[in-house]
Amino acid sequence: MVSNALSDGGDPDDDTLTDLENEPDEAEADPIQTPTSKKRPKASPSEDLPPAVRHIPS
Repeated sequence: MVSNALSDGGDPDDDTLTDLENEPDEAEADPIQTPTSKKRPKASPSEDLPPAVRHIPS
C-alpha cells in the first residue's frame, strides 16, 4: 500500500512540476516578447514616439 501511495503521489507530483517548469520556460520563449523586442529597433523609438518627444532627444 505504501508503494502504491508513493507511486500515485510521485506521478501527479512529477506532472505538476513539469507543468510549472514549462510555464516559465514558455514565458521566456514567448513569441510575444520576441516580436516586441524586434519591433522596437525596427520601428525605431523616434518614429514610434510623437514629434514632441522626438524633438527632445534630437
